[in-house]
Amino acid sequence: MTLIVLAVLIVLLAIAAVFGMQLYKQAKSVKAHESQAISSLSAINDPAKLKDAAALQASIAQAQQQTAQAKQIAHGSLWNVTAKMPFVGSDIATVQGMTEVVDNLAQQTLPSLTTAVQQLAGANLSGAEGQLNLQPIADAQGNFDKLNQQVQQQNKQYNSLAEPKIGMVKKAYQQGKDQLDNIADLVGQVSNATHMLPSFLGQNGARTYLLAAQTTSETRSGGGLVGSLGTMTADNGKIAVGDFHPNGEFVNG
Repeated sequence: MTLIVLAVLIVLLAIAAVFGMQLYKQAKSVKAHESQAISSLSAINDPAKLKDAAALQASIAQAQQQTAQAKQIAHGSLWNVTAKMPFVGSDIATVQGMTEVVDNLAQQTLPSLTTAVQQLAGANLSGAEGQLNLQPIADAQGNFDKLNQQVQQQNKQYNSLAEPKIGMVKKAYQQGKDQLDNIADLVGQVSNATHMLPSFLGQNGARTYLLAAQTTSETRSGGGLVGSLGTMTADNGKIAVGDFHPNGEFVNG
């Protein structure tokens, strides 16, 4: 009886070792696919390359292929079973969630984001008599609002994943978190800017702003002294800066 139990334990350990080796190999494959996806998207970091639509689409297509393969591997039967095991299961589930978010970002958000950026970059922002053409910026508001909503939701989904315990997985998780936080922050800023700039530059009516000027000797950590004051007007993209006057010419009312 003891020999039978021992034999069963040996078989179970052997099976566990085989599954563990398969899981390890697949985890390395997932990491390789994600690294290749990041490498394919390196062109997006260069603003000049954003204007090359064909090259950009090719880079995105390569990234999409890599993220889809990573997601497929991470949601295989071996991973699904391991995700229910104690201790390592939570980390496996986190990796599965990471591949889902990254794939959604590559498949859905990234193409729309690059298209919106290309349209805005290619728009004619020069109006008559030196004024700015604000309409392309206003037209981009809807696209960037939708993109911002998608990215913030993806970022929220990523941040809701359980923080890994295994060092290697934890490092990859934190790197992805930092990158996604940066993307979400940047898209949010651009979305806000498409709303703020047209209004700030007088699309909905002329605006006047008071400008305060300081020399380097007047600057202080708490704000410093104002040496002169002037005005700036913005009317539907046409900007004019008035004369500056020493602050001594202004009388407190």
